[in-house]
Amino acid sequence: MAKLKSSQLQLGDIILTAGNGIGSKVIRLGTASDVSHAMLYAGSGSVIHAVSEGVREQSLESVLTTVTLAKVYRLGGAKEESLKAAVAYAKAQIGKKYDAFEAIGAADPERLAITPFLLMSHPIVRALPIAVFIFKMHNVFAGDREKFFCSELVVAAYQDAGLTVFDGNPSEFSPDNLKHTKLTYMGELELG
Repeated sequence: MAKLKSSQLQLGDIILTAGNGIGSKVIRLGTASDVSHAMLYAGSGSVIHAVSEGVREQSLESVLTTVTLAKVYRLGGAKEESLKAAVAYAKAQIGKKYDAFEAIGAADPERLAITPFLLMSHPIVRALPIAVFIFKMHNVFAGDREKFFCSELVVAAYQDAGLTVFDGNPSEFSPDNLKHTKLTYMGELELG
């Protein structure tokens, strides 16, 4: 499949990325995935995403300078007004804080248990699946939308607009989970 140009993106597309930073590597390890971040294409060359500084709108061009992989997913058959509503919801969250606590809970304990990293003998490493379970229990009772992590924001925006890609609590959804939904993989974006 040919690489996509940013001009081929459509409003509401979901972009999943990976980078060389330690945060990206830890997330990819914890989710056994090739991606670590999710963002929503807002049109006019911008994306909305939740990062450590909080929910923000940023130019796609500036984001793409920091990643090594960018995959595009699209919900087939979605009405334009629904996609506009999803983007409007995401825009309304700009300025809210990042939720690292729930992001940790989005890791999959079963995948962690089979990750070679966990074969190490360090007690903290062996305790990771237990820690993820505790964070997941917090997420079950969470529900406020005052803080977001990346994929939680994307799923919440879709759900608010009536676009279902995942039935359940958005705080239990990692970027990798988005690859295993009814979204259609469109291809990789050209980088720089």
